[in-house]
Amino acid sequence: MTLNKYMHPRNIYRTPPCFKDLAANYPEFRKYAVQDLTGKVHIDFKDTAALRMLTTTLLLKDFNLKVEIPAERLVPTLPLRLNYILWIEDLLNGVTYESRKELICGLDIGTGSTCIYPLLGHRMNGWKFWATDSDDDALVYAEMNVRNNNMQEAITIMKSSDSSIIKQTIEKSDREFDFMMCNPPFFKDDEEANTGNKGRSRSRPSPRACNRPCAEEAITDGGEVTFVTKMIQESFELRGKVKIYTTMIGKKKSLAFVRRKLQEASGDVCSLTVTEFCQGHTMRWGIAWTFQPEILLNKVSFLFCKLIPNLKRSV
Repeated sequence: MTLNKYMHPRNIYRTPPCFKDLAANYPEFRKYAVQDLTGKVHIDFKDTAALRMLTTTLLLKDFNLKVEIPAERLVPTLPLRLNYILWIEDLLNGVTYESRKELICGLDIGTGSTCIYPLLGHRMNGWKFWATDSDDDALVYAEMNVRNNNMQEAITIMKSSDSSIIKQTIEKSDREFDFMMCNPPFFKDDEEANTGNKGRSRSRPSPRACNRPCAEEAITDGGEVTFVTKMIQESFELRGKVKIYTTMIGKKKSLAFVRRKLQEASGDVCSLTVTEFCQGHTMRWGIAWTFQPEILLNKVSFLFCKLIPNLKRSV
């Protein structure tokens, strides 16, 4: 059983794309499409080239985005990325701006070679972005993807330092941000990355797709808990420089630790909330916090909360 019914209600991929239509209308995708004896068209989800073509085709068809994904890099799972963007929309809908004329501006930490969040965020909502990455090769492709979609005026690409996750970027930008988003490296070393699925519940099937990130995308010293903990520490120094801090979490046990860290600082953190990102056979988590007393994250209405019971979301 897939988790598609638990996707964000505005996610267009709650109804899976029709591969037959994609094959008929996009010749490059057709090369990877196979028709079985029943007439159903499918692709091999273990073939990373097929996954890459599916993602670039959907980005072009559904968002008019021309994106190049290098062969050696992670193919972004589009339904998951869209779930995160839609959640940010919901968080921002709970913020009241008085006579605000300037555009919403977000900060994307670890944007990767596709620069997927800024591209989607600007195309869907007109948001501006500062996007960072510590990997030079990723930055080259990110800048190219921004240029190919004529978004240079809306998206600023910046190299981040190894010593700082968000602080140095914000200090260099000399501005405040409405939100921050991040898809951090999940694993602490190669061994953990290679055995990552062993921690899955037996009731959850293994991922259908073979989509392995490179070491720069998947691995960080101490894993995601150490990475996000440092991000939280920096947020305590920056405070209102970012109105809403958010990050994705890859493992449920990590979510419990990160949430506890923020709850221990409840005197400083004005409110926080968590959510689930459900798509296909994969589940991820999101957590958001703010130092702004007027932003009540625990009052933001999430329509899809009704779909996923038993998750305590706010404090």
